[in-house]
Amino acid sequence: MTRPEPRFSIVLPTHNRHELLREALESLAAQTFTDWEVVVVDDGSSQPVDAAEIRSIVGERYTLHTHAHPKGVAAARNSGYMLARGEFIAQLDDDDQLAPAALELADRGLKHPFAPEILYIGVEAFGGEGAAVNARQRAALDRTLANARSASDQGLIIFGDALFDALLKSVPAAFQKPIFHRSILDRVQPMNKDDWPESAWAIEAAARSIRCALLDLPVYRWRRDGQSYFSVSGQHFASMLGHI
Repeated sequence: MTRPEPRFSIVLPTHNRHELLREALESLAAQTFTDWEVVVVDDGSSQPVDAAEIRSIVGERYTLHTHAHPKGVAAARNSGYMLARGEFIAQLDDDDQLAPAALELADRGLKHPFAPEILYIGVEAFGGEGAAVNARQRAALDRTLANARSASDQGLIIFGDALFDALLKSVPAAFQKPIFHRSILDRVQPMNKDDWPESAWAIEAAARSIRCALLDLPVYRWRRDGQSYFSVSGQHFASMLGHI
């Protein structure tokens, strides 16, 4: 039987982090909003992800896609986007988590009269580097909001054309966590092989004047313990990320 299309598809790329993947999936299973699916993309793990383990955590609301060889996080996300069936597509890294009310609050934000096509969500770092990262990210986000001449309304921060110039100066972590209408896949280029593909994606979306808003609540839990899917060489892009 074909499953009905869900409100949200969460694309979750993973590579050789089975225990952390379990924690990420458990955070989805704990969501207060239940109309979602998860698309797990195993990017060439040396020990392939077990579909039965995914099912034991989230039930039948999953798709598992496997790359025979590692292609990188951008390619893994793009594979997941193509398999997503939801009205809106979100992303979750395999070492991160969503707060229990994340999708419920996102659903509420997407129903705002502004009708955002992209909803960015607030980030809260945790782990050994968490406190320092949160302080730097808050400062970076406040600068970006001021430069973007944003306006608050009914719990959302609404953006206009000034967002593009603001993101050219800095792309704080919140702008790397988009939830977007699936039609955006036809309007913004897929994430490429740059070290920080989310930053380029957010800048292009702003350049195309797509309706964007921010849910400035800490609903995306960003693990900061020195681990990263990205290569160390990518750190020269740190200035774009608000000096994370």
